[in-house]
Amino acid sequence: AETWRALWEAARHYSKHVEHQFPPVEGEHCVLCHQPLNADAGARLVTFERFIREDTEKQATAAEKAYDFRSRHPDIRFIGEIRRRIAIHHPTAAAAVLRFMASADLRRLQCLRDIVSPGGMALSPQAALPEAELAEIESEARAYARQLEAAADLEGRKILQAEHDELKDRAAAGHLHDIAGKEIDRLVKLDRLAKCLGQTSTTAITKLGNELADEIITPRMRDRFQREIVRLAAEKVRVEVV
Repeated sequence: AETWRALWEAARHYSKHVEHQFPPVEGEHCVLCHQPLNADAGARLVTFERFIREDTEKQATAAEKAYDFRSRHPDIRFIGEIRRRIAIHHPTAAAAVLRFMASADLRRLQCLRDIVSPGGMALSPQAALPEAELAEIESEARAYARQLEAAADLEGRKILQAEHDELKDRAAAGHLHDIAGKEIDRLVKLDRLAKCLGQTSTTAITKLGNELADEIITPRMRDRFQREIVRLAAEKVRVEVV
Protein backbone atom coordinates (compact mmCIF):
# COMPACT_ATOMS: atom_id res chain seq x y z
CA ALA A 1 0.00 0.00 0.00
CA GLU A 2 2.80 2.43 0.85
CA THR A 3 4.57 1.61 -2.42
CA TRP A 4 1.43 2.30 -4.44
CA ARG A 5 0.89 5.51 -2.50
CA ALA A 6 4.43 6.66 -3.30
CA LEU A 7 3.99 5.83 -6.99
CA TRP A 8 0.64 7.58 -7.08
CA GLU A 9 2.02 10.74 -5.49
CA ALA A 10 4.94 10.69 -7.92
CA ALA A 11 2.51 10.39 -10.83
CA ARG A 12 0.50 13.28 -9.44
CA HIS A 13 3.57 15.49 -9.19
CA TYR A 14 4.65 14.55 -12.70
CA SER A 15 1.22 15.35 -14.14
CA LYS A 16 1.31 18.71 -12.42
CA HIS A 17 4.78 19.31 -13.81
CA VAL A 18 3.72 18.61 -17.41
CA GLU A 19 0.39 20.36 -16.83
CA HIS A 20 -1.76 17.30 -17.46
CA GLN A 21 -4.96 16.37 -15.69
CA PHE A 22 -4.60 13.86 -12.88
CA PRO A 23 -5.82 11.25 -12.81
CA PRO A 24 -5.98 10.88 -16.58
CA VAL A 25 -9.37 10.28 -18.16
CA GLU A 26 -10.58 8.13 -21.06
CA GLY A 27 -8.43 8.48 -24.18
CA GLU A 28 -5.33 9.72 -22.35
CA HIS A 29 -2.26 7.67 -21.45
CA CYS A 30 -1.67 6.41 -17.92
CA VAL A 31 1.32 8.08 -16.34
CA LEU A 32 2.28 4.85 -14.59
CA CYS A 33 1.82 2.22 -17.32
CA HIS A 34 1.90 4.55 -20.38
CA GLN A 35 -1.12 2.74 -21.87
CA PRO A 36 -4.19 4.47 -23.30
CA LEU A 37 -7.15 4.41 -20.95
CA ASN A 38 -10.65 3.26 -21.75
CA ALA A 39 -13.75 4.34 -19.86
CA ASP A 40 -13.52 1.61 -17.19
CA ALA A 41 -9.83 2.24 -16.52
CA GLY A 42 -10.43 5.98 -16.24
CA ALA A 43 -13.25 5.41 -13.76
CA ARG A 44 -11.06 3.10 -11.67
CA LEU A 45 -8.31 5.72 -11.52
CA VAL A 46 -10.79 8.36 -10.39
CA THR A 47 -12.08 6.01 -7.69
CA PHE A 48 -8.53 5.23 -6.56
CA GLU A 49 -7.72 8.95 -6.41
CA ARG A 50 -10.77 9.52 -4.23
CA PHE A 51 -9.65 6.71 -1.94
CA ILE A 52 -6.13 8.16 -1.68
CA ARG A 53 -7.45 11.60 -0.77
CA GLU A 54 -9.89 10.27 1.83
CA ASP A 55 -7.29 7.96 3.33
CA THR A 56 -4.76 10.78 3.45
CA GLU A 57 -7.26 12.99 5.25
CA LYS A 58 -7.99 10.20 7.74
CA GLN A 59 -4.31 9.66 8.42
CA ALA A 60 -3.77 13.40 8.82
CA THR A 61 -6.67 13.65 11.27
CA ALA A 62 -5.38 10.66 13.24
CA ALA A 63 -1.89 12.16 13.31
CA GLU A 64 -3.26 15.46 14.60
CA LYS A 65 -5.20 13.67 17.34
CA ALA A 66 -2.15 11.63 18.29
CA TYR A 67 -0.01 14.76 18.40
CA ASP A 68 -2.58 16.63 20.48
CA PHE A 69 -2.81 13.67 22.87
CA ARG A 70 0.95 13.37 23.24
CA SER A 71 1.62 17.09 23.44
CA ARG A 72 -0.92 17.99 26.10
CA HIS A 73 -0.10 17.73 29.76
CA PRO A 74 -1.30 14.36 31.08
CA ASP A 75 -4.09 14.56 33.63
CA ILE A 76 -2.71 12.57 36.53
CA ARG A 77 -5.46 13.42 39.01
CA PHE A 78 -7.20 10.09 38.51
CA ILE A 79 -3.88 8.24 38.60
CA GLY A 80 -2.88 10.24 41.68
CA GLU A 81 -6.01 9.16 43.54
CA ILE A 82 -5.36 5.51 42.70
CA ARG A 83 -1.70 5.89 43.67
CA ARG A 84 -2.67 7.27 47.08
CA ARG A 85 -4.94 4.29 47.66
CA ILE A 86 -2.17 1.92 46.64
CA ALA A 87 0.24 3.69 49.00
CA ILE A 88 -1.87 2.70 52.02
CA HIS A 89 -0.84 -0.96 51.77
CA HIS A 90 1.88 -0.87 49.08
CA PRO A 91 4.03 2.26 49.58
CA THR A 92 6.94 0.91 47.52
CA ALA A 93 4.79 0.29 44.44
CA ALA A 94 3.13 3.69 44.81
CA ALA A 95 6.53 5.40 44.91
CA ALA A 96 7.59 3.53 41.75
CA VAL A 97 4.41 4.69 39.96
CA LEU A 98 5.14 8.28 40.98
CA ARG A 99 8.69 8.02 39.60
CA PHE A 100 7.35 6.59 36.34
CA MET A 101 4.81 9.41 35.92
CA ALA A 102 7.40 12.08 36.70
CA SER A 103 9.86 10.53 34.23
CA ALA A 104 7.21 10.30 31.49
CA ASP A 105 6.19 13.93 31.98
CA LEU A 106 9.82 15.05 31.80
CA ARG A 107 10.32 13.15 28.54
CA ARG A 108 7.13 14.72 27.15
CA LEU A 109 8.48 18.20 27.85
CA GLN A 110 11.81 17.27 26.27
CA CYS A 111 10.00 16.01 23.14
CA LEU A 112 8.09 19.28 22.83
CA ARG A 113 11.33 21.17 23.24
CA ASP A 114 13.27 19.20 20.61
CA ILE A 115 10.49 18.52 18.09
CA VAL A 116 11.17 21.80 16.29
CA SER A 117 14.92 21.15 16.16
CA PRO A 118 16.42 19.44 13.09
CA GLY A 119 18.67 17.24 15.23
CA GLY A 120 17.82 14.20 17.30
CA MET A 121 15.97 14.35 20.59
CA ALA A 122 17.90 14.21 23.85
CA LEU A 123 15.60 12.36 26.22
CA SER A 124 16.13 11.38 29.82
CA PRO A 125 15.95 7.68 30.74
CA GLN A 126 12.44 6.41 31.32
CA ALA A 127 11.82 5.07 34.81
CA ALA A 128 10.54 1.50 34.85
CA LEU A 129 6.85 0.88 35.40
CA PRO A 130 6.29 -1.62 38.27
CA GLU A 131 4.07 -3.86 36.16
CA ALA A 132 4.66 -7.00 38.24
CA GLU A 133 3.78 -5.23 41.50
CA LEU A 134 0.69 -3.63 39.98
CA ALA A 135 -0.42 -6.97 38.56
CA GLU A 136 -0.09 -8.55 42.00
CA ILE A 137 -2.06 -5.69 43.58
CA GLU A 138 -4.74 -6.13 40.94
CA SER A 139 -4.88 -9.85 41.66
CA GLU A 140 -5.29 -9.18 45.39
CA ALA A 141 -8.04 -6.63 44.73
CA ARG A 142 -9.92 -9.05 42.48
CA ALA A 143 -9.57 -11.83 45.06
CA TYR A 144 -10.96 -9.50 47.74
CA ALA A 145 -13.84 -8.59 45.42
CA ARG A 146 -14.63 -12.27 44.97
CA GLN A 147 -14.65 -12.68 48.75
CA LEU A 148 -17.15 -9.85 49.06
CA GLU A 149 -19.32 -11.45 46.41
CA ALA A 150 -19.11 -14.77 48.25
CA ALA A 151 -20.19 -12.99 51.44
CA ALA A 152 -23.60 -12.47 49.90
CA ASP A 153 -24.62 -15.94 51.09
CA LEU A 154 -24.85 -17.16 54.68
CA GLU A 155 -21.79 -19.41 54.57
CA GLY A 156 -19.62 -16.65 53.16
CA ARG A 157 -20.74 -14.24 55.89
CA LYS A 158 -19.84 -16.80 58.54
CA ILE A 159 -16.32 -17.14 57.13
CA LEU A 160 -15.80 -13.38 56.95
CA GLN A 161 -17.25 -12.91 60.44
CA ALA A 162 -14.81 -15.48 61.81
CA GLU A 163 -11.92 -13.72 60.09
CA HIS A 164 -13.14 -10.38 61.46
CA ASP A 165 -13.35 -11.74 65.00
CA GLU A 166 -9.86 -13.21 64.72
CA LEU A 167 -8.42 -9.91 63.49
CA LYS A 168 -10.25 -8.07 66.26
CA ASP A 169 -8.78 -10.42 68.87
CA ARG A 170 -5.31 -9.94 67.43
CA ALA A 171 -5.71 -6.19 67.56
CA ALA A 172 -6.77 -6.35 71.23
CA ALA A 173 -4.10 -8.88 72.20
CA GLY A 174 -1.43 -6.23 72.68
CA HIS A 175 -3.61 -4.21 75.05
CA LEU A 176 -4.77 -7.27 76.99
CA HIS A 177 -1.34 -8.89 77.27
CA ASP A 178 -0.40 -7.08 80.50
CA ILE A 179 -3.83 -7.73 82.01
CA ALA A 180 -3.57 -11.43 81.14
CA GLY A 181 -0.10 -11.62 82.69
CA LYS A 182 -1.31 -10.06 85.94
CA GLU A 183 -4.28 -12.43 86.04
CA ILE A 184 -1.99 -15.44 85.56
CA ASP A 185 0.25 -14.28 88.42
CA ARG A 186 -2.79 -13.81 90.66
CA LEU A 187 -4.10 -17.31 89.93
CA VAL A 188 -0.67 -18.85 90.56
CA LYS A 189 -0.45 -17.13 93.95
CA LEU A 190 -3.97 -18.23 94.87
CA ASP A 191 -3.08 -21.81 94.00
CA ARG A 192 0.03 -21.66 96.18
CA LEU A 193 -1.95 -20.21 99.10
CA ALA A 194 -4.57 -22.92 98.75
CA LYS A 195 -1.88 -25.61 98.89
CA CYS A 196 -0.28 -23.99 101.97
CA LEU A 197 -3.63 -23.78 103.75
CA GLY A 198 -4.27 -27.41 102.96
CA GLN A 199 -0.93 -28.41 104.46
CA THR A 200 -1.54 -26.44 107.72
CA SER A 201 -5.02 -27.85 108.38
CA THR A 202 -5.26 -29.66 111.81
CA THR A 203 -7.59 -32.22 110.35
CA ALA A 204 -4.93 -33.31 107.91
CA ILE A 205 -2.30 -33.42 110.67
CA THR A 206 -4.55 -35.53 112.92
CA LYS A 207 -5.37 -37.83 110.04
CA LEU A 208 -1.69 -38.21 109.19
CA GLY A 209 -0.87 -38.97 112.84
CA ASN A 210 -3.55 -41.63 113.03
CA GLU A 211 -2.31 -43.19 109.80
CA LEU A 212 1.27 -43.27 111.11
CA ALA A 213 0.11 -44.77 114.42
CA ASP A 214 -1.87 -47.45 112.67
CA GLU A 215 0.99 -48.36 110.36
CA ILE A 216 3.98 -48.07 112.76
CA ILE A 217 2.69 -48.73 116.32
CA THR A 218 1.83 -52.41 116.51
CA PRO A 219 -0.33 -53.99 119.27
CA ARG A 220 2.79 -55.47 120.86
CA MET A 221 4.46 -52.07 121.09
CA ARG A 222 1.28 -50.57 122.51
CA ASP A 223 1.07 -53.26 125.22
CA ARG A 224 4.69 -52.79 126.16
CA PHE A 225 4.24 -49.02 126.34
CA GLN A 226 1.21 -49.58 128.56
CA ARG A 227 3.22 -51.68 131.00
CA GLU A 228 5.99 -49.09 131.17
CA ILE A 229 3.52 -46.32 131.92
CA VAL A 230 1.90 -48.38 134.63
CA ARG A 231 5.24 -49.16 136.23
CA LEU A 232 6.36 -45.51 136.17
CA ALA A 233 3.13 -44.17 137.55
CA ALA A 234 3.10 -46.85 140.26
CA GLU A 235 -0.55 -47.25 139.91
CA LYS A 236 -1.16 -43.62 141.00
CA VAL A 237 -2.43 -42.52 137.63
CA ARG A 238 -4.59 -44.62 135.43
CA VAL A 239 -3.32 -44.45 131.85
CA GLU A 240 -4.68 -46.33 128.91
CA VAL A 241 -3.15 -46.28 125.45
CA VAL A 242 -5.70 -46.35 122.69
